Amino acid sequence: MRIHIHEAGVAVPVTHADVPPETPLRAIIDIGLDERVYRVGSGEEIDLDQMVVEIFGSDNGHVIKHQSREITIDVSYTGTVAKLEVAPSTRVKTVLAEAIAALRIDPSSAVDLTLRVAGSEEDLESSKPIGAYARKGHLAVDLVHIVRPQG
Repeated sequence: MRIHIHEAGVAVPVTHADVPPETPLRAIIDIGLDERVYRVGSGEEIDLDQMVVEIFGSDNGHVIKHQSREITIDVSYTGTVAKLEVAPSTRVKTVLAEAIAALRIDPSSAVDLTLRVAGSEEDLESSKPIGAYARKGHLAVDLVHIVRPQG
C-alpha cells in the first residue's frame, strides 16, 4: 500500500510506495519533538504503533504530522474576517465549506470560491490537509472568486 505523509507548512507530501500492510506506522514516519500524527480528514491522533492495515484498511493512507492540535484560520472575504478553528488534518475543501457558512455567503454565489494563502495567487488544493499550509497554529487565507477565462 502507498502512504503519503504531509508535514506542517510543506505543500508536497513524502510518499512511501509499497508499504507492507503489517508495517507499524512508526517504522515509516519520523516525528519531531511535540509533533503528533493525524489521519487526513480525521481530527484524531493516530497511535504510531498500529499497523498501517489497522489504520487504513486496504486503502492508500494520508497522514499529517504537525505540532499543533488545532489551527486558527483567519478567512478574509471582501473586507470581512471570519475566524475558524480546525484540526491540522482537516481537508481544505472542508475549511472552504466552513468559511462560506461562517461568512453567511449564499451557496449560489459560492460555487466559484476558493481559498488562497493571504496575498498569494495560488489556490489551495482542496484534497490536502490545511496543516500542510500552516507551519504553526495560525494561518491567514483569502476567500476569492476563481478567475475564469471568458471567450
